[in-house]
Amino acid sequence: MAEIEECKELCKDSKFLSALDVARGQLGMQTRLAHDPLTADQIRKHRFLGAVMRRDNKGDYKLGTIGTDAWDGRECYQNGFVCSWQDILDEAAIIVAAPPSYRLTSIMGRVTVGDCKQLSKKTRTPVFLIGTGMDALKSVFYCNENTFKRFK
Repeated sequence: MAEIEECKELCKDSKFLSALDVARGQLGMQTRLAHDPLTADQIRKHRFLGAVMRRDNKGDYKLGTIGTDAWDGRECYQNGFVCSWQDILDEAAIIVAAPPSYRLTSIMGRVTVGDCKQLSKKTRTPVFLIGTGMDALKSVFYCNENTFKRFK
C-alpha cells in the first residue's frame, strides 16, 4: 500500500479499509451488471458509478446508494419513484468506479484526473477512484483537490 501524506488518518483506519473493500466489490458488481449483455443497463453503461462513504456515530463506515450521480457531486435519496437530490459535502469519502472501457492510461489521463480533483474540491471530500477495466482491475487511486496518487 502506497504511503500518501494527505491520506494518513483515513488510509490507516482498518474500519475504513474494510468498508472500502466492500464498496469495491459492490461497485465492481454493479459495473459488470450494467455491461453484461443479459442485464445491460443503458443508463449506467459506460458511465462512472459511485457512492458516498459516511461515518456513523459508532465510528463505522456506511456506503450510500450506488448511482451515476456521485461523479457529479450529488446523491439521490429514493422517495418512491422520485429522487430527492442532495449535494455531497464534507463526507468521509466518495468511492467511484470507472467503466470497463477505461484502461489504466485513461484513468491516469489529464481529463479524468482533472475531473477527480474538481469533484474533491467541490465536495471537500476525498475521492477513491477504482479501475474496472482490463489492465486497471485491481487499481485504486486516491484523489483530493491537489493530489492524485495510486493507493493500491
